[in-house]
Amino acid sequence: MTEVVGLDIGFGHTKVFSDEGAFKFPSWIAYLSKSALSEAESVSIGSETMVVGEDAKYEPRKIEISNITALIKYAPFFMKYVIQKLGKEPQLVISGLPPIYKDKREDYKKALESVFKGKAEVVVQGMGILKDVEDKLGQDALIIDIGFNTVDYLLVVRSGEKWKYRKGNTIEEYGVLRAVEAFRENIPDDLGYVRNLSLSRLIDVFEKGEITIQGVRRNLQDIKELARREYTNTLLSRLSTELGNALYEVETIAIAGGGANLIEPQLIEHSNVIIPEKPEFSNVRGYYKIGKEIVGE
Repeated sequence: MTEVVGLDIGFGHTKVFSDEGAFKFPSWIAYLSKSALSEAESVSIGSETMVVGEDAKYEPRKIEISNITALIKYAPFFMKYVIQKLGKEPQLVISGLPPIYKDKREDYKKALESVFKGKAEVVVQGMGILKDVEDKLGQDALIIDIGFNTVDYLLVVRSGEKWKYRKGNTIEEYGVLRAVEAFRENIPDDLGYVRNLSLSRLIDVFEKGEITIQGVRRNLQDIKELARREYTNTLLSRLSTELGNALYEVETIAIAGGGANLIEPQLIEHSNVIIPEKPEFSNVRGYYKIGKEIVGE
């Protein structure tokens, strides 16, 4: 059996799907600092040794993966870290880049292939979601991938056994961070200092919907729900501007990615909205299926 891996290196998290199942880790990377005692998970390529994933947050020399240039530059370290976690090299890796970065696909492919002997294929971000849920779709569909910084969408139409792309784009600064900022702005004055938390800490509070202060837990679920509604309405308004009536005329809307659970489906004036199980893994599940089709399995 050919070892196929679906890989999605995002600005927030990296997701992986293989024969063994799925896992994810923060897309954090830092230079390994010298320490008399360290069990940090590190990756070495040439003369450089980097800490990848959760352990990177404890390192003083962190590198922010905030744009496509940084993502491609450090993709070999993320790829090698994935290989270390899997315990073996894949023969085929399927990954994706947002529509706006289609001209970077070859650079990204070469970066991935630089650390293993197999092949990498790079498709348009969102194709994985399409493949993951295609058995639930009608004649046309809108695929929405909500990431950490961006939202990618694909408007697709069936043509026999294949799909044709009618429209696709990347909307920058409309990802999960936008919902977190709405959450920050709605924090009450008596918790004003929470607004000044570091971004990583604020995201943690937002995801949990609570914070513990001097041993006392404060429930912030109502503020989180308000931020979700604001985010949903803001995103729908932007998509409506981009797509016009197509937003409501397609047979199915499929929403996935790490931010899919932020969406309030009842606010979308559409009768068939799909959010797949564990939506953050939808892209890599689909990438894996694409890879298996390529190798004929």
